[in-house]
Amino acid sequence: MWKFLAKRAETKAATASRPAPYRWSRPALSKRDGTTTRHFILMAVAAEVLEEGPIAHIDIDRYEDDPGLESAIEHYGVSPTNATYRLLLIDVAKILETRWFPTTQRPAPAHMVEALAQRRLLPPIVVYRATDNPDVFGLLDGVNRTYAHWSLGILRIRAYELITKPA
Repeated sequence: MWKFLAKRAETKAATASRPAPYRWSRPALSKRDGTTTRHFILMAVAAEVLEEGPIAHIDIDRYEDDPGLESAIEHYGVSPTNATYRLLLIDVAKILETRWFPTTQRPAPAHMVEALAQRRLLPPIVVYRATDNPDVFGLLDGVNRTYAHWSLGILRIRAYELITKPA
């Protein structure tokens, strides 16, 4: 099984225009019947930095009808005037809110699904990094865009990570 995954990762890495979203763990040594074996584990990388930032709140690319972003940032404990971000490419599965998506019986917004099907980019979502698990993100803005990506099986999504810490 691991040989298959390793070959698949090498193939994807060779054919992708950007680095594959995988990395190898350090080899773990284990003794089995007096012999030493090496085990490598293929792990998904949670985020790829597209633009390090800091990007000011006023400069982020926003979706046309998202007036709730400012209130979500204030609720998180950051003033929108002081908010700064960096642009990432993250796994949709690493967003906390996707845990309830399988129980949702509503269709994704048709205009977003159509745009994604035509390979058009939607504006990035806005996330914060969870304090108890730094590989997981909480969603501040963009639940419909995230749901559209998830419903189409698109594994990665562009996201602005809020890098300003709450007061």
